[in-house]
Amino acid sequence: MTRRGSLAPYRSTVIAFVVCLTAVVFLTLVAPTAQASKLSRDKARAKAIAQEVAALDQRLTGLVASYAAASAELEAVNDQIDQNRELVAEAEAELEEAQALVGERAVALYKERPVTLIDVIAGSSSFSELLTQLQFMVKVSQHDEQMLTDLEQMKSEVAQRRQRLLADREAARTAMQRKQDEQARVEAALAERKSTLAGLRSEIKRLEASLRRRVVTTSPAVVAADGDTSSDPPPPADAPSGGWWPLIKEAAAANGIDPNGMYRLMMSESGGQPGVVGSGLYYGLFQYCHSTWNASWNPYRAADIRDGAAQIKATALALKMGKGPYWWPNTYGPAFGGT
Repeated sequence: MTRRGSLAPYRSTVIAFVVCLTAVVFLTLVAPTAQASKLSRDKARAKAIAQEVAALDQRLTGLVASYAAASAELEAVNDQIDQNRELVAEAEAELEEAQALVGERAVALYKERPVTLIDVIAGSSSFSELLTQLQFMVKVSQHDEQMLTDLEQMKSEVAQRRQRLLADREAARTAMQRKQDEQARVEAALAERKSTLAGLRSEIKRLEASLRRRVVTTSPAVVAADGDTSSDPPPPADAPSGGWWPLIKEAAAANGIDPNGMYRLMMSESGGQPGVVGSGLYYGLFQYCHSTWNASWNPYRAADIRDGAAQIKATALALKMGKGPYWWPNTYGPAFGGT
């Protein structure tokens, strides 16, 4: 009873300490994972926008070619209009000349008044001459009427041709304007997508740099020359992973990594057993899949994926590169104690 009462003043302090410790552990686990998750989302979005940019570039190339074709078509129509103007000028000159000829013929044939049937009969010396003059009058009349008809038809054809060419030019101008408007819209969309992509890539670099900085900060314990630490001693000699400790210290020192955190990461992933095969076909001390192990980042990929020494060296390099939080999202935080 007395003993229980003597602990009462410290109970609230203990509870507060436990709550704070829980919050620190929670933030340690969640923060790197959250950043890694955001980095993955940003990379996926950047990839999608890059594909949109490529598609817009391709569409813009097509529009430029289409605009060039429309411009060539308009130029051809303008050339036809220029040629038509010359033809119209020639036709109008011919019309004026023909009209003048018709007037001259009328004056020459009919003098001061039209020739009548009485004039023909009176001027004929014989019946045969009378028939000849009558036939000539009919032919002259028919020829003049046909000439007038041809002149009117020529005028109509010239006017129709002019209208058709003007309509073609207007259509070509409209097509060019549409192409220009569409090209402007695509260029604006392309500029916006490129700007967004540049912002995403900048954010990705920032996140990757932030994740890399988490690895090389101060260690939770200082490793002594003999391998002992003040708060986290090395594994005992009879432990299954005891043989890996010197190699872990060497690889960690070469890459500026906390060996204690790296050892804890190994124990969490495989218990120090290089032959372990995890769910999803992950192998070895640090549980790599073949695609990750054989990628270009890994200078030790020629070694077997179950080679413990090779995995230790490769993992120290991967941690230095900042890959820890999103390659080992569940075990990296607890292993490195929030560093």
